[in-house]
Amino acid sequence: MLFKDKLKSLREEHNLLQRQVASAIGIDNAVYCKIENGERIAREEHVKALAVFYGIDFDYLKKLWLAGKVYDLLSQDDEPDEILSIVAESLTEYGTKSE
Repeated sequence: MLFKDKLKSLREEHNLLQRQVASAIGIDNAVYCKIENGERIAREEHVKALAVFYGIDFDYLKKLWLAGKVYDLLSQDDEPDEILSIVAESLTEYGTKSE
């Protein structure tokens, strides 16, 4: 599930309008609509505000957000599998960030 799909699903589960969600997290309705439709990438502070608003885990929502950003980049290329393979090898070679 992509970030934009999760946003729509959460909004519909809570029987909310886009303008209600936008108002609750302090952004313009048009901006929120573009984020939910996948026409604009949310900022990390929007992701945090949405997690708080919906009462869900920020790390989970952040992962969907980051995956959406990667998807947007790779969807523009003819060989996304090869790119992902290179990234996976690099993550293994250089190690991942541990917290």
